[in-house]
Amino acid sequence: MVGRRRFLGRVATASTVAIAGCSNSSEPTTEEDTEEDTEEDTDGGSDKEKVRDVIETNFQANENEEKTLLQSTLHPESEVYESTVEQSVQLWRTYNLEYNYTIQSIEVDGEVAEAELTQETIGNSENFRDNRLTATWEFRKYRGEWRLYDSTTQNIEYMD
Repeated sequence: MVGRRRFLGRVATASTVAIAGCSNSSEPTTEEDTEEDTEEDTDGGSDKEKVRDVIETNFQANENEEKTLLQSTLHPESEVYESTVEQSVQLWRTYNLEYNYTIQSIEVDGEVAEAELTQETIGNSENFRDNRLTATWEFRKYRGEWRLYDSTTQNIEYMD
């Protein structure tokens, strides 16, 4: 049996990875929007832009509760692939959540990239605790495309 802290971490990870963008707000803010991306990929776009696109597509998949689109953003060789999909679908069925997120940074090093994010999750249910978290998303290439491989939650602050 998974301990409460580990379970909350996995739920937070699933929330972060799988349904972190259900907000109807404007485009996500990125602190590095003014920085020039200099790491060019072979087909012209920067790796940072492509990682940002995966993040936005992941959020879009969760906003629209589209399992297939969600799966297209996840690395199929990740140990958390199946649990992320399963937990995301369960969260969609159980809660009506609203999200706000900010991408703090995206760093690329060869075939691995990391994005630092903050996320605020507001639930419309008595059984859900509104929270704010910070997380690091790890991306790895799969067949030449960036995919979300794992995430680590650094901090969860409950807002009740």
